[in-house]
Amino acid sequence: MRGPESESADPAAPTAWRQRLCRLLTVLILAAALAPGLWWRSPVLPRPPDEVPPRLVLRPIAFGTPGDWPSGLTVTGAWQLTSGNRLFGGYSALLAESGGMLAAYSDDATLLRFAAPGARGANGLRMERLPVGGKWKGDRDLESATANPATGQRWFGFEENNRIERFDPGSALRRQVFPAAMADWPVNGGPESMVRLSDGRFIVLREVAGGLSSGERPALLFSYDPVEGARPAEFSFRPPIGYDPSDMAALPDGRVVILLRALNVPFPPFFRSKLVIADPRAIAAGKPWPWRELATFHGPVPRDNYEGLAIVPDSAGVTMWLISDDNQAPYQRTLLLKLHWGAGPPTAARPANGVRRPPRPS
Repeated sequence: MRGPESESADPAAPTAWRQRLCRLLTVLILAAALAPGLWWRSPVLPRPPDEVPPRLVLRPIAFGTPGDWPSGLTVTGAWQLTSGNRLFGGYSALLAESGGMLAAYSDDATLLRFAAPGARGANGLRMERLPVGGKWKGDRDLESATANPATGQRWFGFEENNRIERFDPGSALRRQVFPAAMADWPVNGGPESMVRLSDGRFIVLREVAGGLSSGERPALLFSYDPVEGARPAEFSFRPPIGYDPSDMAALPDGRVVILLRALNVPFPPFFRSKLVIADPRAIAAGKPWPWRELATFHGPVPRDNYEGLAIVPDSAGVTMWLISDDNQAPYQRTLLLKLHWGAGPPTAARPANGVRRPPRPS
């Protein structure tokens, strides 16, 4: 049995213990403040009739592009979205559709389909619940989405029971799978990011690490549709300290842009966001996935809890749409952010610790 002397032999041990305890208490307090529903798993209560027809207001807000962003990446628009519809808010995933439409999905499995600002001839505003089963919040906790534009199929990642569900267009039939590799993922930190690559493979990233939002996140690479029985290769993803992956989308050249977010704990809390780039060709089973930083949100970029990312190619590069999750909190907003990037050719992936780009020459 160790005596008091041996317990205090390492002078750094008490400091490290206090740091871990402080971080744990901070995370618990913030989680309780942001999303009490995550801890109180009551049945989804009936809601009053939804607004018919749905209405959505997009109000432009001030924005700008930080001076240290890479050349060719600019913020080109920012809006706050509001609605009196009871299905509005809480968006955790975003997809771009044909005809200039955007589809945002909430963590209560609701859909907001609306015309992207500036899209000519786009119309067809919809707010509706997705036909997913279960009366418990965990059965509807949609956190990620991806699609096959050629077929119209859509896949959704759900936390709590860590499942992937596929919707086929024109059919009420849904198929789902509970991958064994995701079985022990946290109920509130599971498949937060998912993307279908153009070659039919799927990448899924777990939101949180094993120890207080630091370290490597388990990640999966499915060689084909996971709903059809594909077994994944397992690798890992290590974001910058304090950041978690919240969504990802594929570039036309095959690389993937990953949206990261971090929480700062003064009340009300504020959020930090980054965009990083990773190449699926660099994925190796059992090893970290290399990435490089594209941009950090600061200064004139409107801040909030960005959780959805969609990429639309154009003749001059790509447009990136981001949407924030207001967590149904009065001190947060639903923001829509538009970036444009004149994306260049693929570059070699950098080490997984994320080497910064040098500042853009003035």
